[in-house]
Amino acid sequence: MLGLKEALADLEGMLNSPDGVDKSGDDLAKFVIQRRAKTIGKIAEVVKLGASDPHLAAAPALKREFDEKLQSIRRAAAGIQAKYRASDIATDLTAYGPQSRATAQSLVDFCRWARARL
Repeated sequence: MLGLKEALADLEGMLNSPDGVDKSGDDLAKFVIQRRAKTIGKIAEVVKLGASDPHLAAAPALKREFDEKLQSIRRAAAGIQAKYRASDIATDLTAYGPQSRATAQSLVDFCRWARARL
């Protein structure tokens, strides 16, 4: 099982991966849907590991900031998920893409911020 710092690096690496840049049409939509599901799973892992991380437990202010930042990103991601169901992504990738990329960049920034403090 990964530790929190490794899980953050894994999430960041996946988000920064160039996978999918060669896809278009239905293949791109399928890739985006799969990537979204994988991202949700990795975020859940970070949440779980963050709840029991000894570094965060020893620094309550840092733990609170970690939780607040992550919760803010999760709310943004949930809003995008609610607005763009999986079936909608294929028909509206041009609208989904910018919002999804902005949230992904927020996640990358969070991962970097958190890893630097652990």
